[in-house]
Amino acid sequence: MTITNVEWFFYIVRCKDNSLYSGITNNLEERVKKHNDGTGAKYTSSHKPVALVYSERHGNFSEAKKREQEVKRWPKSKKEELVLSQSEIPRISHIPDGRDIGVDDFSAELMAPCGMNCALCSHYLALIKQAGGTHRMVECPGCRSSGRQCAIKRSCERVRRGKTRLCSQCAKFPCSRVVHIDERYRKHYNYSMIDTLKAIQQSGVEAVLAVQRERHRCPRCGGVICIHNGKCYTCDEVKSWRG
Repeated sequence: MTITNVEWFFYIVRCKDNSLYSGITNNLEERVKKHNDGTGAKYTSSHKPVALVYSERHGNFSEAKKREQEVKRWPKSKKEELVLSQSEIPRISHIPDGRDIGVDDFSAELMAPCGMNCALCSHYLALIKQAGGTHRMVECPGCRSSGRQCAIKRSCERVRRGKTRLCSQCAKFPCSRVVHIDERYRKHYNYSMIDTLKAIQQSGVEAVLAVQRERHRCPRCGGVICIHNGKCYTCDEVKSWRG
């Protein structure tokens, strides 16, 4: 097989069961499409649909292949840290509109810079569920399901330019903006952004997500208990993004 001297990518996709699959390609868009068509790889054909969650450029096939072999030897927790390190997160497209979302859908790319897990947010859950009618719900400005800039990005140049993925990686952490959001969420929703980010620093994002999966799992159906209104967007009646 002749490998032409073109730009190659090492990439990671997240499968429907939250597992990660890595590979290399010289055409990211086409490769992801093949994975979702069932022709990209044997593993993803039985774990589709998938979503691109990480990619890095390499100058040639050999470099990309070497990187693939290196990362494939890593445990999943270390791969999750790599996914989390990417400053710009692709749109979350592996959960189709209208499908019920469960705690097993929690993933590193849904962790916002401030420490909010967007999968617990009423805006994000309504967007996925399309609650309240056929019209697309209003998205939170910080929701990881869109390309919009979150409130932290608008106020922090380091996050906006991709120099900092999580606020806890900044020397000024916790800044006044994060403290303000944290105080509001502690008071109204019993959720701490600062504690979440400190836990990620200490134990890693996968360990934090595992705790959140158990804490916010609906005991009736395994869906997600929203922190904003206490409702399960799978088995409770939800009329709008407010619940």
